[in-house]
Amino acid sequence: PERTVDLYRRLHPDRAGVVDLDRDPDALGALHDYETARLEEKAAAKRKAAAQADLLRLLGPHRTAALGGERAWSMEPTKRANTDLARLAEEWPDAYAACVTDKPGERIDIDKAYRLKPKTGA
Repeated sequence: PERTVDLYRRLHPDRAGVVDLDRDPDALGALHDYETARLEEKAAAKRKAAAQADLLRLLGPHRTAALGGERAWSMEPTKRANTDLARLAEEWPDAYAACVTDKPGERIDIDKAYRLKPKTGA
């Protein structure tokens, strides 16, 4: 699917106009599938964050947790480079201009009338 999306983006780099899909039997199904996946992804992210909180609570002040005498999980320090683009542009505008570019992209924007709402309760 990722390659197909990339292909459609390359085939149609300059989108314009409106297409009427009233007679296309796949339109509503594709829209529903997209919205369902969006809600599932959002719910999964919440479950993952809750599980992470539980793992950290169980870990307490320790770095590593063991089950049955074997390492089960640990909290490992990480580093990630972070660039202050505003400062770079202000203090070194030539370097900013030479190294920073805008990367155009697209996103699907579902109209509120067609957005699915998460189910409340469980």
